[in-house]
Amino acid sequence: MSNEIPNENHTVNTSEKYTRNFTSVQNLTNEILINIFKFICWPKSLALACKRFSAIARDDQARAEWIIYQYGRAHALFHAIRLGPTFINLSVAKAMIAKRAILSRYFIQRLLINFGIYDQQLIELKIAHNIVGQMDINRINQKVFTYLMTEPQKQLETDNICAKGNDMELFHFLSAGPRILNHSRDILRKNMNSIRNLILNMKFIPFPHVLVNSEEYPPKDGYENNRQLNVIARAILTLKDLIIFGKKLELVKLKPGSIYKMDVWDFISKLNNAEVSINSNQGCSQNATQNQILPTKRATFSKHATDSLNSSTIWLEKAIFEGHINYYDYNEFINPEKINEGRFGNVYKAEWRECGIAVALKSLKANSPKIVEEVFFHPHIVEFYAVTKNPSGDYIMVLQLAKNGNFEQYLEDNFLKLQWVDKLRIAKEIALGLVFLHKHDIIHRDLHIKNILVHEDRMLIADFGLSIYDTENFIDNGIYGMPAFIDPQALKEFSYKFSKKSDIYDLGVIYWDISSGHRPFKTMTDFEVIFNVQQGNRETPIENTPLRFVKLYELCWDENPEIRPEANTILEELNLCISDEVV
Repeated sequence: MSNEIPNENHTVNTSEKYTRNFTSVQNLTNEILINIFKFICWPKSLALACKRFSAIARDDQARAEWIIYQYGRAHALFHAIRLGPTFINLSVAKAMIAKRAILSRYFIQRLLINFGIYDQQLIELKIAHNIVGQMDINRINQKVFTYLMTEPQKQLETDNICAKGNDMELFHFLSAGPRILNHSRDILRKNMNSIRNLILNMKFIPFPHVLVNSEEYPPKDGYENNRQLNVIARAILTLKDLIIFGKKLELVKLKPGSIYKMDVWDFISKLNNAEVSINSNQGCSQNATQNQILPTKRATFSKHATDSLNSSTIWLEKAIFEGHINYYDYNEFINPEKINEGRFGNVYKAEWRECGIAVALKSLKANSPKIVEEVFFHPHIVEFYAVTKNPSGDYIMVLQLAKNGNFEQYLEDNFLKLQWVDKLRIAKEIALGLVFLHKHDIIHRDLHIKNILVHEDRMLIADFGLSIYDTENFIDNGIYGMPAFIDPQALKEFSYKFSKKSDIYDLGVIYWDISSGHRPFKTMTDFEVIFNVQQGNRETPIENTPLRFVKLYELCWDENPEIRPEANTILEELNLCISDEVV
């Protein structure tokens, strides 16, 4: 019997081999779990139910894989920040970039809009004045912010970078900086008095950081009305190299107490006649010629935004000049009283001095002018009278004032008095308005019981704040309005293109409201409503509702847009419903 001494090297090799095999199996297990986990729509619920997935849900790689799978590479970073610091940390952010989540120019733009530089005092000012946007400061920590603004910036230099945001209003009052400053010499020359006033009086949160007393801080509307000039002014202040350069050439006169306060008029007037060279470490061009003031590669996409900001105003002013739209001085409307407020502006009740009638005044949004041209006169569309311009320079629509308020309130006050013949008449009037819109290829996109007004028992479709033409290739990632009335396809697909069939879905929900007297899922929170709609749940038919009407609204709110009927078909079915009821 041999007494062989075990080979130590053999033992070590076996141990290492076992460890490697175990690690490989463990990694494979984790990879399988991660790939399963990314398909889960509601990870929190799953984490509570399953300890194995609870551990995976805390894994940075799993979170990165999940968010990218759920929302796509182009939108993953937006949603990661929306979910908050408990979801995204530095490791998750790095994992997302490694997995090719797109760090788009628009995403950087949104970070700049909401943060500028990560300055705690600046953030406190934004909170104090309630101007923190959707990606607010409690949604991201400093390490993540710094990483997203520095480490992956090489992505911004590539030609195939995601161009999302090219059609957005990028001249935003919080977004100025070397990334955003564009070729605006003509605008600078034309508006130098206003820009000089902005800079010397600091009528914005300074950037770089300079504290401003709260009582000196103007209302938010003041910024919105002058966002382009504000950006130019802030950009001039931001570029320290520009100030240093100007000082050397005696183009800048510094004010006592702050190197950021300067005589901008003098600077620009001399710059107009000079060809200058700037040495900047902030990504700016080395040459600013007669045609450009510090353009950057990353800023060139904002020209499209400038054009889009101006195009609707140009169209409107041309229509006014040619007499297609009536224009009245703002002083013609007296005793204004705010009667509603929402995402797309406030609505005021006022007295029209010339006519002696009550009217509604509402902000005219960028995409509204051509729409109001089409919908001047229809018995079931709120009537458009004219436009005016308020003291801030904003165009305001002068609209018919509905005496009986919105349809939700009308149902609450009158439901018990309504017979089915009345309910079907209401349904038909709303359908007539929608047929008219769709005939002109207008998609409402935000149709619900608060956007239907009632004037002397007549239904009027109103609020075209989100309306677009069907011919426009418009995709919006925003979810607006009342959750129960949102097309479920938009809740499932982030880049879903709204269509006429989206309006039909809304109409189906409204018809259920007509039968019940209230909005669907009224006892649920918005989150619960969204969850139920995503799962395909709908309200059950109300007792004594005509069967033909039930079948009609169930077709309208079908999950599949292709199954939903056209507005004209709905009108035909309603006529049959009315005939059945009369007989």
